[in-house]
This record gives sequence, structure tokens and C-alpha cells, in this order.
Amino acid sequence: MIYIKEKTVPNDLILDTTIYQRTIKSGENIELAIKNKIKSFPLKIKKINEETNNPIEGAVFSYTDGKATYTGVTDKNGQFTSKVSFPVGTKITITETFAGPGFIAPTGTEKTQTLIINVNPDKNVFTFKNTAIKVKLEIHKENSRTHQPLKNVTFKIGPNLNGQEGAANGFDFKTTDENGYIESRLYDARTKIYYQEWSSEDDSIKLDKTIKTVTFNDTNIGITVKNDEEPVQIKVIKTGKDDLPLENVVFVVQKVVGASWVDVETIKTDKSGKAVTTNKFTRG
Repeated sequence: MIYIKEKTVPNDLILDTTIYQRTIKSGENIELAIKNKIKSFPLKIKKINEETNNPIEGAVFSYTDGKATYTGVTDKNGQFTSKVSFPVGTKITITETFAGPGFIAPTGTEKTQTLIINVNPDKNVFTFKNTAIKVKLEIHKENSRTHQPLKNVTFKIGPNLNGQEGAANGFDFKTTDENGYIESRLYDARTKIYYQEWSSEDDSIKLDKTIKTVTFNDTNIGITVKNDEEPVQIKVIKTGKDDLPLENVVFVVQKVVGASWVDVETIKTDKSGKAVTTNKFTRG
């Protein structure tokens, strides 16, 4: 009686650990046929942003071994591992069907790849790289009373208004042109940026320095920002025929309420001939 056990096999086969028992008979050879199963491994997919190497979640793929077709979706780490394991030597064809939210769908040879399942799991990984859709913020600035464009109003725009000026992950200063327009730099779709009114050459404009948020989908965003005017005081300078200032001249400031004129304030010129209201009035 002898016992036979498989000791080693090629690395693409699974070792058979069965102990086989055979009886030796005079004049007979012993024949033993052992069939080994081929090792199988899952398919892995990695999906990354071509520019940043950041993972892309939600990309959809179909893949086939020629016998069946399967579907996979990348997770928040930009990865997918098939539930099905394929024998070493199997040819897998994988096609990207959806690039993921905010990314450009590949075409041609970039859309489909093939791979032969290897005994080394690290070689059973498909890596797809995609370019993000580029979008921008467009701002139109206008006077809320006159609806005329406001030029030379500066905005602070970017993903981090406390970051470095001019950096992609910081902020830029952008100033409206004569038509009241500015455009931000290009950003990746599905990202969030902030903007803030920073300054204006026209000091009659009331700036809103509240930091506001914009979250892009896959297209540009255009907004109109309207500004009120700062209320103003009324100043009167009174001179005589000799162009010298006249003191103690009294004026009554009125405004229309309904259909009537109503006194608002009385002012009197000083030694320099000047009188200024204490009240402030809205332009127009």
C-alpha cells in the first residue's frame, strides 16, 4: 500500500491536498490522474481624475469574459472589485459606460480596455483616467435702482477665500468691465467655490461683503448681483453776488409723500456758507 500526495504545482493552479491511497500489485503499474483547478481572481477597477489623481465615484463600467457581461460602479475611493472571480488566463474586456458625475466621457480606445487575468493580483487592475468638465462663474453687476451696469467693482472668488491669491485652491481678484461683467477662472464641475464683493471705485455703491457660495453641476453658472446706492446727505453752499459766503441763510428740505410735499428738515448755513442735512436720502 502506498500513499500519494501532490507537493507542488505551477503557480496558476490550485494544489490538490488530497492524499491518494493505492495498492501495489505484482506486475502492474500504478496510474493516478489528478486534475487541478485553475486559480481564479477578481477584476479590480480604479477610476481617477487625470489632472489631480483624485478618485472618481459613481463611474459605471461593463465587463465581459465572452461568456457573460457584468456591471460595476466605483465607490467613494474610485474603486470597484468584481464579485465574480475569473480563471487565470481569461481575457476580460471592460468598457466605460458613464464617466462619473462631472467628468467627460471617453471615446475610442480610451473607452475600452482588455486584460488577461494574471496570477499576480496587482496585474488584474484596470485604471481609467478621466478629465473633469470645466465650468466657470459669470457675474453681472448692476445698480438696483437704475439697472445700469457697474464697472470697476472687485470680487474675491475661489474655493478658499483665505487661501493664496492666484492659486487654484485659493482665490482670485476679478474686477467688472465697463459692461459690469466678470468671469472666474475654470473650475472642475461638481465643485464648490465662494465669492465676495471686495471693493468698488464708486463710493456711492453700497457693497454687500457677505461671503456667498456657488456649487457647480456640469455647466457654467451666471448670476446678477444688484447693489443699492449709499444714501446721501444734501449739502448747500450759499454765496452772495460778490461770491462771498452767506451765513445764517435758512433752507427747508422737503420730499414728496403721496401727492404732497412734506418738510423733512430745516438747515442753516454756517460762516463758510455751507449747510448740510443730518438726514440721509436715497438717490432718485
